[in-house]
Amino acid sequence: MQAQSEAIGTRPIQPVVEENQPARAQRSRPHVTSFRQWNSQLDDALSRLPESDACPHELFRILATNSIDNRKLIALVRERDAPVAIVALRRTPDGCWVPVTRYIVPGFVLPSQPGRLLDAVASVGVTVELGFWRLEKEPQSHGAVRALWSEPTFGMDATDDFEAYWRKTGRWDAIRKSRRKCSGFSVGINQPGAARLIVKEWGKTWGIDGAEIADRVAAAEYMEATGRLVSILLSDGDRRVGGVTCLIHENDL
Repeated sequence: MQAQSEAIGTRPIQPVVEENQPARAQRSRPHVTSFRQWNSQLDDALSRLPESDACPHELFRILATNSIDNRKLIALVRERDAPVAIVALRRTPDGCWVPVTRYIVPGFVLPSQPGRLLDAVASVGVTVELGFWRLEKEPQSHGAVRALWSEPTFGMDATDDFEAYWRKTGRWDAIRKSRRKCSGFSVGINQPGAARLIVKEWGKTWGIDGAEIADRVAAAEYMEATGRLVSILLSDGDRRVGGVTCLIHENDL
């Protein structure tokens, strides 16, 4: 998703106001104020915006303020002195701006008034890459959107016959061999520090940027504490050999 004007890097966020527009039309555009740190003004605005079950205000505040360097930017979007949205962005190593929740919190992008999410993002004046992850509907059409694509996802009911499924795929023998090899391993569920360890090791394996890893760790620990994340750690004696974090979203794992 691209906003109405493109910028990469440290260009200050400014409200988008076209030249030669009547003063009345300009005043009707959202007013954007950017911040490098969280403050009481943002707290007040957040309290006046709808709270999502997918991302409580506390979690959003954690992600917006969880910074290991100077690569985050927070924009308060207002209209007639009422908050429209809070846009919290993280800059990636390749210079793109992405929401701090992107592919970290399912079913949520940023706190906004109903139907105003894209208006708010478009008003900040930079190019933003959005991820509408596990949302019930695709985003509405918007003049600021330059490209939109979707990918299907698949799942199985917990009561399904998994053995029958793997037999059908022809992978059942390989799974049985793997089970025998791992028969002496132990499985730990939600062990202290496991979520942090798993996320950090995943980041090392795939070369994920440290700022994103810090946000993922913060979100994982919050969601685990609130019963919305399950960490599974596989150990061979004292040696940890694998792990995964599973998010719980609308009764799906």
